[in-house]
Amino acid sequence: MLFFNSPRPGGFGGHDLYVSTRSSVNATWGNAVSLGPQLNTQYDEKGPFVSVDGSQLYDASTDRTYEYQADGIATDGYQLTLGNTQPRGAASTIAGDKVWVVDANKKVYVYNNSGTILGSGWSAGSLQSSSIAELQGITTHGTDVWLVEDTFSTKKNDKIYRYNGTALRVSGNQNMSSSFSLNSANRNPTDLVTDGTSIWVLNNTSTTNTVFKYKVSDGAFLGSWTITGGGGSPTGITLDPSNATMDMWIVDNSSDRVYQLPGARNTSAISIAASELFVLASLNNTNPQGIADPPPPSLNLKITSLADDGDNTLAVSAIARGFMQAPIVSLGGLSTERVASLQSNVDVTKSVDETMSQLTSWWPVAPISVTKVQSTPLLSRTRFAEDQSIDLAIADEELNDLLHAIANDLFESTLR
Repeated sequence: MLFFNSPRPGGFGGHDLYVSTRSSVNATWGNAVSLGPQLNTQYDEKGPFVSVDGSQLYDASTDRTYEYQADGIATDGYQLTLGNTQPRGAASTIAGDKVWVVDANKKVYVYNNSGTILGSGWSAGSLQSSSIAELQGITTHGTDVWLVEDTFSTKKNDKIYRYNGTALRVSGNQNMSSSFSLNSANRNPTDLVTDGTSIWVLNNTSTTNTVFKYKVSDGAFLGSWTITGGGGSPTGITLDPSNATMDMWIVDNSSDRVYQLPGARNTSAISIAASELFVLASLNNTNPQGIADPPPPSLNLKITSLADDGDNTLAVSAIARGFMQAPIVSLGGLSTERVASLQSNVDVTKSVDETMSQLTSWWPVAPISVTKVQSTPLLSRTRFAEDQSIDLAIADEELNDLLHAIANDLFESTLR
């Protein structure tokens, strides 16, 4: 049997794995047969080789990130860059436009939301001098980055390192700004996550899985709770950056599953039962090492323009990750002066929430016509069709909810 990879047409991705057989050493090789979707993905499978005893087939495919919807449907992913071969954790911006991946080689690699490497990665300095110590996780909030290190030693305390102002760094070297030692029972850290006030560290031993909580400002130990159920080997932890829920999530590299920890962020319980959320993608997404939870595409919206659509109508356009600019709603029943005021006083370069806040502050409490614009999924271009029109009397505080609801429905429907 001959196993090989090829980019030939008709495959599942870039390079796929194939096998060819022959009846004897002097016979002609048969036609190549794909190893099928259980082994081939939409990405590149390369470098197949068979174990010495002939019982296992391995491939040297590049490490990857995988992206999922909340219901577990795999939606996207990308290969990690050369050198980023031992990923140990992932973090994302609140906007979902940048991803950090920390490697066991003590480097942090930064990617945009299309998977393009930004720079060459930066080396984390000021770590403990141990040849076997490894960085195990990464988290970010605002402009700072935190890393957790496992020394694999009972003589040295494992630590969290804070690197101030490194959210914009993509290459070079960076020494820590501060650090603190983990609790003496927190000897096997596998990941961490922060909301800017607290840091939660996931700890995985052969008998117990525990989450330890610390204060960001000074590293003070705030308590811990155990995880019951789950797969038994959690390697990543994350939270909802939009703060819409106090739940947390873990990924397990024994079961290759994601689990939900209800109310974990503000729990006072001594244990939380993990409930299975979804199974990772087939045989491809195995040995997960970290998890991050950027907001859904609808929350990645950026208002791009407020255009005078004529007839006293303001056209609000937005762009979301993976989509071209699209009009999301037309707001009619405005005076010419009001349209001009909104265009002049609302800064669309701000975040969507800031833009919405400005828009509502300039909004008239009066009957208006709201026209929702529906988009089809992108292929080569975007097509639009009017979906529905309704007449509403909208108060200032309601406009934000209205436009977010329209945008949520619009972009979530296009991703289904």
